Amino acid sequence: MKYTILILLICSKLTAQSITKYFDLNGKEITSEKFNENRVTKKTVYGYHITDTISEYRIVNRSELGKLDKQTFDTLKSMTKPSEQKEFWIYIFYPGVDRCNKIGRKSTWNIFQDDFELELNKIGTYEIQWLAKTQDNNLRDYTNSKTSWKIDPAHFFESTFFNLHYPCFSSVIVDKEGNYVINKAEFGKNQVWDAVKKLKKLKRNN
Repeated sequence: MKYTILILLICSKLTAQSITKYFDLNGKEITSEKFNENRVTKKTVYGYHITDTISEYRIVNRSELGKLDKQTFDTLKSMTKPSEQKEFWIYIFYPGVDRCNKIGRKSTWNIFQDDFELELNKIGTYEIQWLAKTQDNNLRDYTNSKTSWKIDPAHFFESTFFNLHYPCFSSVIVDKEGNYVINKAEFGKNQVWDAVKKLKKLKRNN
């Protein structure tokens, strides 16, 4: 009888671990086939959240424009202490190792190229901070003279901007009024340039 109960418990746990759900951009549950057809487009990417009992995969907008409330904005400034002399604060976020960012060699990511910051200088003044959910061995492939990785303070950026695991890396660009643009999942220098330009245009229009 004891062995029967043990087997049932093991089977129950395995069954619970096997539950996987997929959701579209509107939060509606969809099939895995439909999810795979639409998970990555010019405007959308996907994020996921995995626990012992369920794996959820969600299609989301690739870019998001918003504004922080005063309390959250004050917390961001308190935790990261950005220079008030800069117009834009650029935060690069590493979510931990995944199939997208595990490459096993030194990265040639285009935000490490010299023209990344040269172009930023033409747009405005800025500061870059490199934040990581975890500092694991994989991060060494993304460490060079341009980077200075620090742990996400109190998981602030993860809980505020990146509530799902977005593959590769993500970024959030914030201006001094608390407006922000998030680039979720894999992105490059062009997406950062576009985000800074978008915030600059927003400031001009206000």
